Amino acid sequence: MRVTTVADDAPDSSSSSSTNDLFDLSAQHGIDTDEETPLLGGQSPDTAAGTASLLEGAFMLFKTFVGTGVLFLGKAFFNGGLLFSIMTLVITAVISGYVLLLLLETKLVVSGSYHDIGGTLYGPRMRSIMLGSIFVSQIGFSAAYFIFVAENLQAFILGITHCTKPIPLNHFILLQFSILIPFALVRDIAKLSPTALLANTFILSGLLYVFGSEISILGSQGVADIKMFNPKDFPLFIGTAVFSFQAIGLFIPITESLREPRRFFSIVKVVVAAVTLVFGVAGSLGYLTFGSKVETVILINLDSSRVSVQIVQLFYALAILLSTPLQFLPSIEILEKWTFGSLSGKPDMRLQENVVRIGLVGVCAAIAWAGKADLGKFVALIGCLFCVPLTYIYPPILHYRACARSRKQKIVDASLVVLGIVVCVYTTAQTVKLMLEPAGGPPKLGNCPAPPT
Repeated sequence: MRVTTVADDAPDSSSSSSTNDLFDLSAQHGIDTDEETPLLGGQSPDTAAGTASLLEGAFMLFKTFVGTGVLFLGKAFFNGGLLFSIMTLVITAVISGYVLLLLLETKLVVSGSYHDIGGTLYGPRMRSIMLGSIFVSQIGFSAAYFIFVAENLQAFILGITHCTKPIPLNHFILLQFSILIPFALVRDIAKLSPTALLANTFILSGLLYVFGSEISILGSQGVADIKMFNPKDFPLFIGTAVFSFQAIGLFIPITESLREPRRFFSIVKVVVAAVTLVFGVAGSLGYLTFGSKVETVILINLDSSRVSVQIVQLFYALAILLSTPLQFLPSIEILEKWTFGSLSGKPDMRLQENVVRIGLVGVCAAIAWAGKADLGKFVALIGCLFCVPLTYIYPPILHYRACARSRKQKIVDASLVVLGIVVCVYTTAQTVKLMLEPAGGPPKLGNCPAPPT
């Protein structure tokens, strides 16, 4: 899953990991993250070459892909069906990898950040459109994180109280709002690096525990009830898959950090193949283990009466909570630039900016409140509506003007844009339609009955 940051020039994807990894880049390879350096900026033409090796770049790109989105894939495979999900996952991976190669080729020709490249090639309107896409996608990612944390904390409380304390999700959303306000007022994001590193550790430990638990359950109980294709909910899988493969955010900073960016093409192919394998295993394991009973967040399927499960639920929730400030910081900077213009960042504007920052956290909490009923559909909507343009439409548009010379390449770029638009419109419409259908009732959490939302 990935995530876009203004600092990184563009989810996901996923994810918390892409924003967290900015600290690794800044610390190791000279990318500034202090208050005076815009999060949206890329390297200028006269910036010195990076110092990272190709292996380091591969590791960073892999971490960018693999984040919280992994935990959504079990439910996503249920939405699509096992065979359809595997096939669509591979197709999504191929297109995602190819689009990253287009963006890399474009970056080697045109300097600047993701949106700055758009401005250079198509003018300020295109730059504003891309910035707007980044803004709304980050708001969506942040809201999804609110819901994710709330569901895990709810399951944790039910587990440690033996199902006697069913606290509504709204309470946990309000709790996060209170906790995140001080983080939103931090200007120097390098000060958040310890929380980012801690979050990555929690996420890795949690994923290993989940995979181990699923393998153990499969070995003792066998394969659950599964379908090869789900004709009703398959559009939801497409949105979640795109959400998971969102890596545009950190891709340009990774490229800028490399000593030999022109040799990165083959590395991208290997990393995308490895990520596809991880996603395929994660989704298949979750669906094969729990079948039609699989929940959006796979942790909720585990036995919450076990202390080990309770620990994982708590620490994974804390990991995402610690990552959330980095998700809405890009949107904060964009909004401040739009609101205060050249005065943004000035000491005498601190109070007004603080009001904007707190208000934006409130907006994220309000969206989470509205979308809390079904996190899976909410994530799918973010993937369809916001991640598709950032990942599949803008890069070929940029490549078309910057690099496409042959008729064949122009046709390929134009076809990708058309495909992206069709996928965006169709899957968004279908996802909204499914969201408007009557809910089937809240799910059980482990051994506990359905709690209030």
